[in-house]
Amino acid sequence: MKSEPRRQNGLVAICRKYYGKLTTLLSDRTYNYFIKLFLFILLYKAGEYVFNYLEKRDTLADLFDRLYYPLSYFITGISVRVYSLFYSGVGSDASFFISINHVKTIQMQHGCTGLMQLFQVFFILVFFPLSLKRKIIFLPVSLLIIIFASVLHYLILVPVAYSFNDHFTIFHNVISRVIFYTFFFINFLLWNNSFKKP
Repeated sequence: MKSEPRRQNGLVAICRKYYGKLTTLLSDRTYNYFIKLFLFILLYKAGEYVFNYLEKRDTLADLFDRLYYPLSYFITGISVRVYSLFYSGVGSDASFFISINHVKTIQMQHGCTGLMQLFQVFFILVFFPLSLKRKIIFLPVSLLIIIFASVLHYLILVPVAYSFNDHFTIFHNVISRVIFYTFFFINFLLWNNSFKKP
């Protein structure tokens, strides 16, 4: 009769021991993950405010205009090439207006180039807790991820503007947020998984 309580006490002790280890392990990983995610989001918003501030400065306005032009040219050019496979008479003009079947469909605006998002990635990476070596490695990769997001975003918007123009605004607002948030999160996962590596 005495052996049964002893067994129960031993089993309870073992369960407590392994439960305690599991809880510590999970809480440490979860804690670290959410601290880094919070830092990432905080830097994301700070980067947005810094970009908006810098864009309004007279000294940097010209620089930003020079950056908008090649990005607009690049994204518009890719869009025209892709949609020339599906539509006849696809082209663009000097003001980055894409025409489909000789109908002006969509114009690249500064906000659609992804320049702010590129700045945000750079800004976050500067302050994110990674070694300098890893920051140098991840910078071009992360910028390419955001450029890809900008191109994908615009490629989706072109047929929406052509075929569903009445719903363009809601598509634009929803698609923009979903795509860019997704690709920012991909960058976070990339950096976070390398956090503990040398």
